[in-house]
Amino acid sequence: MRDPQIYNSLYFSLGLHSFFLIAIIVYVLITGSSHKMKSITVSLMQSSTRGSSATVTPKVKQPEPAEEESKQTLTSKPEPKAMTAKDRIAALQAKKQVVKAASQRRQLDISQNSAKIAGGGPPGGGSYEEVVGTIIQKNWANADFLNKYRSLSAIISIKIARSGDVTIMGWEKKSGNALFDREALRAITSSTPLPPPPAEMEIGVNFDPRKGR
Repeated sequence: MRDPQIYNSLYFSLGLHSFFLIAIIVYVLITGSSHKMKSITVSLMQSSTRGSSATVTPKVKQPEPAEEESKQTLTSKPEPKAMTAKDRIAALQAKKQVVKAASQRRQLDISQNSAKIAGGGPPGGGSYEEVVGTIIQKNWANADFLNKYRSLSAIISIKIARSGDVTIMGWEKKSGNALFDREALRAITSSTPLPPPPAEMEIGVNFDPRKGR
C-alpha cells in the first residue's frame, strides 16, 4: 500500500519547481526585451553621463563645418576677370598720352648769363616762357656763387596759374648740394607772382650755370 504522504510531497515539489521555472522564464522574457531595447538605444547616441536614464533621441547628421567653409570660400571668391583686348588698347593709349604730355611740356634752361627754352633759339622772341626765364634768371644767385657750383644742375617742376601764382610741383632732379638746391628754390619764390600767362601751364625749370656757354 502506497503512502499518501510521499505522493503529497512529490506533488508539492513538482508544483514548487514548476512555479520557479515559470517565474524564471517570465523574468527572462521581461528582462531580455528590456536589455535588447537598451542596447539599441545606446547604439544611436551615447549619453553624456554614464548610468543616466534620460531619454535618448536619434542623432540627425549635420553637414561637416569644413565642407561648409570650403563651399563658402569657393562661392565667395569670384574668378578674376581677364583683361580684354579693348582694355589693353585703352591702357596703352592712356600711357602714350602721359608720355606725350610730358614730352610736350616746355623746359626753361637758366644759366649764369641767360635763359632760353630748351630746344628753341635764344631769348628775345617775346614768348611767355622766355619772359618767365628772364625773371627767374635775374633772381638767381650771384656770379661768384654760380662759378663755385658751375658743375651742378637741378630741375624743378612748377605750375603757373592764370593769376600768375606759382605752385612748386616737385623736384625732377636735385643737384646733390643743399645750398645749390636752396638757391634754386629761392629764385622761383622770389619771382612769384609771375605775369599772368595766356593759360595755366606747367614748366620744368632747369638751373644749370653751364647752359648757354
